[in-house]
Amino acid sequence: MQPISDHRRRLFAVREQMQIRASLQGPEIDAYILPFYDEHLNHEVAVRDQRLHYLTGFSGTNGFAVITNKGAALWVDNRY
Repeated sequence: MQPISDHRRRLFAVREQMQIRASLQGPEIDAYILPFYDEHLNHEVAVRDQRLHYLTGFSGTNGFAVITNKGAALWVDNRY
């Protein structure tokens, strides 16, 4: 059995919150796609806009996460 990484643990925590919200309020969100860049598509992201780092703990410069009701995944550049 492989140990669960901090990134994976954080993604599953977001997934769990999505499931709780859906059970209380109905299925509002089917999937959440979280890219590294900000809402202006900048790759140099201010600390306050580092959503990927906040939710997953990934501190690299190229990656994105997808969180659904059935799973969560983090894709990163091959440098990581």
